[in-house]
Amino acid sequence: MKEWVGKCQNCRKDIYCNDGFIEALVQDDHSLLCFECAESDNDKHLRTLAASPNQTSPSSSAQG
Repeated sequence: MKEWVGKCQNCRKDIYCNDGFIEALVQDDHSLLCFECAESDNDKHLRTLAASPNQTSPSSSAQG
């Protein structure tokens, strides 16, 4: 069964639920992001991180 659940926050594409599977990512604020926009946003984020000089992750401190 295919049921309309809303629109993508970015591109306004209709989002459907197909047999219990939502064709989108549900964000923390309960808005929907279609897979195409989510992938595009992720690609932009990764390019930004790659362009940042000396980007380091927090290191865990050794105890003992």
